[in-house]
Amino acid sequence: MEPNLLVSYNPNAGYFSGKAEIHNLLVKFGDQKEEMELMVPGIIGVKTKLDARNLIEDLRERYVSDPNVLSATLKWVPADYWCDATVDVIVKTVKEEVKDMFLRDDVYAIEVINHKSDLHHEQIIEAIVPWLKGKVDLEHPQKILRIELFDKQASVTLLLPKNIFSAG
Repeated sequence: MEPNLLVSYNPNAGYFSGKAEIHNLLVKFGDQKEEMELMVPGIIGVKTKLDARNLIEDLRERYVSDPNVLSATLKWVPADYWCDATVDVIVKTVKEEVKDMFLRDDVYAIEVINHKSDLHHEQIIEAIVPWLKGKVDLEHPQKILRIELFDKQASVTLLLPKNIFSAG
């Protein structure tokens, strides 16, 4: 399964509460047949037929009108491309899938989140930066290249700041 959504859940609420909350919300938004898998403790990978970015936008709107809609989950992030968690394959994925979406005037950040991998974020960033146009600004990026490392798998996702939803 290659999830198109990564959802962090509150460890105090637990995996099953997080999973139930995700399922209930997806049903309300129109997907009764999602697949879920525990990526690492605290993060559930979700494969849904819904567009992850639109789902997150709808979730944000619902949360603003009713903050109680979320109690077990904390952060919802799209996951676009999956590849082996090696520097060479991550760079190949960036070159093939996202580098053309960077323009000379773009201001971007690269986030490498290492959940369970032997790779170090410095080696990934050093290998990727030469392929990207624009300039780095960690404080006020227009775009975020988010790479999440899970043991042998990595997700590579190009985001706008609004594509990430954090409760609270």
